[in-house]
Amino acid sequence: MKIRRTFKKQVLISAIGVFTMAAAGTALAVPLTPTVSSTDGTVYTTSGVFNLASNGFTLAGTLVTVTFASGAQETRTWTGDNAGTGSGSAVGTGWRLSLSGDSNINPWTFVTTGASTDVVGLFLNVRPAKSVFDIVVAPELSPGSSFGSNIRDTNNPNLDSLDGPLGLIVTGVYADALQIGNVSFGDLFLTLDMRFSRTNGAGLSPDRTLSFYTDTDSLASAIELPGNNNGGGTVPEPGVLTLLGIGLAGLAAARRSR
Repeated sequence: MKIRRTFKKQVLISAIGVFTMAAAGTALAVPLTPTVSSTDGTVYTTSGVFNLASNGFTLAGTLVTVTFASGAQETRTWTGDNAGTGSGSAVGTGWRLSLSGDSNINPWTFVTTGASTDVVGLFLNVRPAKSVFDIVVAPELSPGSSFGSNIRDTNNPNLDSLDGPLGLIVTGVYADALQIGNVSFGDLFLTLDMRFSRTNGAGLSPDRTLSFYTDTDSLASAIELPGNNNGGGTVPEPGVLTLLGIGLAGLAAARRSR
């Protein structure tokens, strides 16, 4: 009987501890279901040659922007930390984003240790790293891209796509589509814009941890605007071409009249 009462007491203490942590909004991580969408944005193209060994080290050059509840923003450049473990990170004032290993099977970890206010936005631009987000789990859409994952869906049913503090609301928008040979397949994007909010607060509080999965692929070929030659001048709009044609025709007629 004494053993049973002791066991019940321990269970009650544990339950009270978990409830207190959840009520206080501490770093207790729970599975979250984010709202995810995609939009073309600025469309780029590449020849479609992939190097699928994309990890935290090869993402060096990625631009990471954090937005605080105060409206302030901070942008840091991702650095490769260790080639052997495939790790890399971006570190700012009161925050750190890191990844160790292949992005398709390992989580990104975002911590706000030491932040002075809530974080309401996390923006990733992998284009400077000559990489791309592959967001479709299956089937493979862009030739050579293999299967992907996004912050809501992974290709492993045993993994939670996103874990974070209880009550955190997360939305994610993938943008700036990447074409393969000027053909869009709808699975490759160059940026990810994540937004955080809570029903009883601004966003991701200080001293919290958020982990998520989203696949990236490294590209062996250049990323360009469609129609550009190695990043050359932009393609004129149809209206500009029409006006140019009218002007040249008028000039030729004027010369003939002389």
